[in-house]
Amino acid sequence: MIIGVIDGMGGGIGAQIVTQLRQELPLEVEILALGANAIATDRMMRAKASRGASGENAIRVSVDLADFIIAPIGVVIPNSMMGEITPAIAEAVAGARGYKLLLPINQPHFEIVGIEWKALTRQISAAIAVARERAGRPSPGAHGEGKEIGGDLELARTVLQAQDKALVLVKDRKVLGTGERKGVADLLALAEQLGKEAQGASLADRVVGKAAAVVARSMGVASIYALLVSEPARETLVRGGVSLEYEQLVPTILNEKGDGPCPLERLVAAIEDPAEAVRVLRSFLQR
Repeated sequence: MIIGVIDGMGGGIGAQIVTQLRQELPLEVEILALGANAIATDRMMRAKASRGASGENAIRVSVDLADFIIAPIGVVIPNSMMGEITPAIAEAVAGARGYKLLLPINQPHFEIVGIEWKALTRQISAAIAVARERAGRPSPGAHGEGKEIGGDLELARTVLQAQDKALVLVKDRKVLGTGERKGVADLLALAEQLGKEAQGASLADRVVGKAAAVVARSMGVASIYALLVSEPARETLVRGGVSLEYEQLVPTILNEKGDGPCPLERLVAAIEDPAEAVRVLRSFLQR
């Protein structure tokens, strides 16, 4: 089976698709990374695609190799992705022989209506499940980077967005606490305030780097929804059995100037023990 993944711009969504494909499908499945530009292709290759090619002609020539195509819906809409999807690319993808599994991701010039909201990770898992079913490959079970999420996480996500909070912690359908500030200070405060009451809670947070991830693990948080999560944070949470849903995966969390890693990320980069990381973070923030 060959699965084609198509993306443009920075390749972030394509890289997330490839990452989940590698997690959920056998290694013999070939993943073909087709980028509208070289940066997108490179990002997908670094996520462990089997092979890749870039540009309009490469997509037109190679897309028919795929048995399944997983991509944002913009790849079949001319001039989407800030013009990177040319009419020729859109036509080639739409007319390709492979079964197309398109993710309902809005673009600035169009909006998809009537679709139930799902985190990007769950959209990708749904596409993979369809590919498995149509290819006659049994599914190993529901996808989740940890345990399956429930109503608490959905409530936390809803409050996060509706009330424009920085973070929301929910347990047993009750909001245990919220945060307003960037960084991990509010999460650390909740950890101290709640103690063991936070065990098994669900956290919705706008940005989850490794610093937030280790604090959440030390609290015994069961599931997390993040708008933005770093690769080290994801690894930390998966290793700790924490269910994770996210919209965007990035290599690292940047500082406010955007010219380097966040100081808190550097501080805990080499620390694996959550309790030790929390101690270091508290000491740093109390200076």
